[in-house]
Amino acid sequence: VSDEGKQVYEQICQACHMADAKGGGEAGAMIPALANNPRLKDKDYPTIILLKGRGGMPWFTDMLTPAQMAAVLT
Repeated sequence: VSDEGKQVYEQICQACHMADAKGGGEAGAMIPALANNPRLKDKDYPTIILLKGRGGMPWFTDMLTPAQMAAVLT
């Protein structure tokens, strides 16, 4: 993980996906785990989610630069 990717995750992503990337929440408001998530094997899936959002997750095109998105995805 790059320093920039780690920083983006710690400042933005871990608030919902948790420090261990295992997600959490209550029934009906479950935050998906990133750790061991089979959907992340498709390189396009996380990119699309960051760019367009999904469910309760917002898009990050207004918040992160393309370089920051690439760093956190890798």
